[in-house]
Amino acid sequence: MTMGQEDQDLRELIRRGQPPEVDLSATVIRRLSTKQMEKGRFYMKHRVKLLVAAGMLVAVSSAFGASQFLTLKDSKGEVVYEEKLGSQAPLVDTSRIDYPHLHQSNEILDKELSDGEVGILYVLKNNPDNKLHQRFNPEQFVDFASFNARLGDVDLNIPSALDSGYVFEHGSIQFEPVLDVNQLSEEEKLAIVQDLKEQAEQAGEEYAIKPVDVTDEFWKTYSLYKKGDNQISLQVVNLGEHSGAAYWDDTIQMTKTKLEENGQEAILTRFSDSSSLQLVWIQEDKEKGVNYEYIMNTRGGDIDEEELKGIWMELIQ
Repeated sequence: MTMGQEDQDLRELIRRGQPPEVDLSATVIRRLSTKQMEKGRFYMKHRVKLLVAAGMLVAVSSAFGASQFLTLKDSKGEVVYEEKLGSQAPLVDTSRIDYPHLHQSNEILDKELSDGEVGILYVLKNNPDNKLHQRFNPEQFVDFASFNARLGDVDLNIPSALDSGYVFEHGSIQFEPVLDVNQLSEEEKLAIVQDLKEQAEQAGEEYAIKPVDVTDEFWKTYSLYKKGDNQISLQVVNLGEHSGAAYWDDTIQMTKTKLEENGQEAILTRFSDSSSLQLVWIQEDKEKGVNYEYIMNTRGGDIDEEELKGIWMELIQ
């Protein structure tokens, strides 16, 4: 029995960094953290899984040299975030991917799983290798009070409003699943296959899904703030004890600046072919010994660098 190798290869081991209005299939590659690579616990958005799997990892030239990439350090002077060439990103092996089966599984999970739900899918037909597919959908929120309450006691300093009058529009939170198929033994995977296969056959269905609970540990949050036509998104990624990294393709023209304020570092990116801006910084939780990666993007409207810097300075106080 094989275990849905495309899921193991293509869960969000790499996340594509790009100007905010560019689709996630842009040729910029961004890896979440070394923790994700080591543990193999990844979530791949189904809408881009096929695009990534299709080999859209474009080679990078030296036009934007490695010497121009920046790093962020923590209070100990250790690098906790670094940027690299896209050619240095982990390669994705697409040779073992069963695209029709993958497409079918994603269509089923789109239909069956609601916001915040986690499920492991087994499909009866055309599945000689007994592949399993796991999906965990983010929980969605339209009011800040519910969003903040769901985060629990973790102190991320995510505000209900940003400086200059930006108000919370909506947000989402993804929590780690209790059961991760990539951490199970072969015997445990086989037991799940047999159980789901029997369920599907007894019910006369073409597939069966095993619901999975989530832990209280968040993996990623997203919040969107609006002021008129201007929008700013804020994403926070739980890196645990590990560091983050971004891999950039030179087809994206950009300039970068290192910011420092009261010992806190950030990287400001300006995208030359749009008015978009991005700020990335790492926040330490010294008590828990973990790092959180913050990514703030402007979306449309007219937001200048000074306004974004002012919002960042307010957030890190």
